[in-house]
Amino acid sequence: MEQLTLFKDTRDYREHKKYRNGIFKAKSEIREHLIRNGKKRIYDVLSFGGGTQSAHLLEEHFRGNIHYDFIVFSDTGAEPKFIHEQVEWWKNRQIEYQNNTPFIITHHNSMEKGLEEMLMRYILTDYQRFQMPVYCNRIDEKTGEEIPAGIMPRKCTVDFKIVPVKQAVRRAVMKELGLKPKQRMPQDIAFIIDIGFSYDEINRINSLSISTI
Repeated sequence: MEQLTLFKDTRDYREHKKYRNGIFKAKSEIREHLIRNGKKRIYDVLSFGGGTQSAHLLEEHFRGNIHYDFIVFSDTGAEPKFIHEQVEWWKNRQIEYQNNTPFIITHHNSMEKGLEEMLMRYILTDYQRFQMPVYCNRIDEKTGEEIPAGIMPRKCTVDFKIVPVKQAVRRAVMKELGLKPKQRMPQDIAFIIDIGFSYDEINRINSLSISTI
């Protein structure tokens, strides 16, 4: 409930220099791009993480101000207890609003325990696809001094959040259409997935990517 008191930042993202420079586009512009490329059935998806930004979008959906066809929470396997409590709180709020949008909870397809399992694989096996944003140091061979070596590439958000959300909605639509998992998705279908960002976090956006799944 406390999250509802934080929904007061009304700064317009179109004022940000990255929008003015074309690094990212408005949702309406992305939709127009997809339609021009033959996408007639576009599904709107909220990647819900339990934080303030995606909670704001979810509340707007429940109030009828934003439309979503699917709400998806991807459990990374390393979420703190309060995040799971937030997810349950919002599922109950959905019931209060009598909203029937499918609320899907998913996870990494091949790692049931998520990030924890990936870390153990890296430590105990020859698994090398280690992409957590871990700060590392190195040892100077001459002096023995410990020197900060920076942060490892951050790909866990893609592997454990974005990809599972894409896979979950793809499975849901395939089932809705009566298609089997290995059948081809109709070419006129596309997905727009919303991920909550605060205005200040826009600086993390480096490029625009539009793809279908």
